[in-house]
Amino acid sequence: MIARPVFVYGTLLRGESNHAHYVGDATSTEEATVRGAIVHLPEGYPAYRPEAEGIVHGELVAFAPDRAADAVARLDALEDCDPDAPDASLYHRTRCAATTTAGSVVDAWIYVYAAPIPSDAIAIPSGRWRAADYR
Repeated sequence: MIARPVFVYGTLLRGESNHAHYVGDATSTEEATVRGAIVHLPEGYPAYRPEAEGIVHGELVAFAPDRAADAVARLDALEDCDPDAPDASLYHRTRCAATTTAGSVVDAWIYVYAAPIPSDAIAIPSGRWRAADYR
């Protein structure tokens, strides 16, 4: 597996509930955006849809090359992502083009919600998710 960074947009962001445990050992974290849209799910976290129009704001987290495979395995477990059983996964890990605030385009991983979006999901037109906004 190539040690590419991961674009995060929800509970893995700095200051959110899963950041310290799952990506706290990242070697770098920087703000970035991707094309697409997010919604807030009734379960309390966001879902990314690449086919939707908009811009999603998040962070690129990078791991040391010798730790990247373990880090991605941790994230796959959190996101209920099994690359060997995509039909049974809640999220799929796919590649995306993330743009940093400096304008660089970076090849990154992103977790895409694989299930249908429920009718009671809340649209996030700003493309910025924070748990405190939905409590």
